[in-house]
Amino acid sequence: MFTSVKAPNFRGSPGFSTYGPTAHIIDGQWELGVGGVHPGSATYWSIYPVTGWVGVILSNYDGLPMQEITGQQAQAITGVKPGDGGG
Repeated sequence: MFTSVKAPNFRGSPGFSTYGPTAHIIDGQWELGVGGVHPGSATYWSIYPVTGWVGVILSNYDGLPMQEITGQQAQAITGVKPGDGGG
């Protein structure tokens, strides 16, 4: 099943919400990602089509600071600090 962009989502950074994956624009570069949590585990993967980078985060712990970790990942790939907008 393919999902499509439904509406802009500007919570912190320009992006869009979809039924499954999320799509953000960071300094003019798309980031597509999907994540999920379950008691005792967390996952997140993201694709940066412009650069060809793919990030995968896997955890066997509760309470992982996923937003901080994904922000560090995005900064390492795009060079934009989390919260700087960059859209």
